[in-house]
Amino acid sequence: AFFDFSVIGDGNDNLHLVCQDMDGSILYLSYHHAQWHKYTLLKSKTQGAYAKHFKLLLTGTQLQLFYTIRSNQKLLLVHQLLGSPDDPTVVGVVHDSLRPFFALCDDYQNAYVYYQNAEGALGYRCYEWSKKAFGEFCGTGILGAESPFAYLDSFGRHHITAVARGGGLIYLQRSLEGEFCKAATIGADADAPIYLPIILNDENKLWLLWRQGIAVYYARSSDDAESFSVPSRFVSTGAAPQLYLF
Repeated sequence: AFFDFSVIGDGNDNLHLVCQDMDGSILYLSYHHAQWHKYTLLKSKTQGAYAKHFKLLLTGTQLQLFYTIRSNQKLLLVHQLLGSPDDPTVVGVVHDSLRPFFALCDDYQNAYVYYQNAEGALGYRCYEWSKKAFGEFCGTGILGAESPFAYLDSFGRHHITAVARGGGLIYLQRSLEGEFCKAATIGADADAPIYLPIILNDENKLWLLWRQGIAVYYARSSDDAESFSVPSRFVSTGAAPQLYLF
């Protein structure tokens, strides 16, 4: 298999995994009753694998899959309901980056997918579970931000971070009313590129973490994103770090 994959557990001791073989065909593998079962979701026509950035979401008992495919020199974001007779849906054209999009679900089984669109605007589209359809693209007012990541807190607010155009990070907060009510820019050394920022919450603190050069940095907020600390560097081992989220 190619290195690109997404895996999720459903709470009933079953595993669901989407990956691709070395020819680029998209495979769905499920593990239940102590056996693996394999299905081909999309047969490759190009006979070559490339990163498709798979993201599996579980809404109730329904598996939703997001991924990207290249077509006519464009990167298309695709949405598919696994096991459904409906054809995959193109959500939109996205900007190519290490993480072209990020998807998450709320408590009402609605799926939100954040990305930079063809016009360079950072925003999202929402797949409303009650309607089984996507709404219109909602922009954040930010241009040129890439590799978005979003976190849903216990109140239902979205906390979004992305790599800002020209260096540094941006932070945005989406309120329960759907407005982007808070925004901040976290500066960083422009000489070292920033990779794949993430945002976490722990003990009423927000943490931004990212890879920069051969080190991992963080900035935290103790006042609900009214302000962030000066970026600090974790101890470096001298090797290229990998950032994981649990």
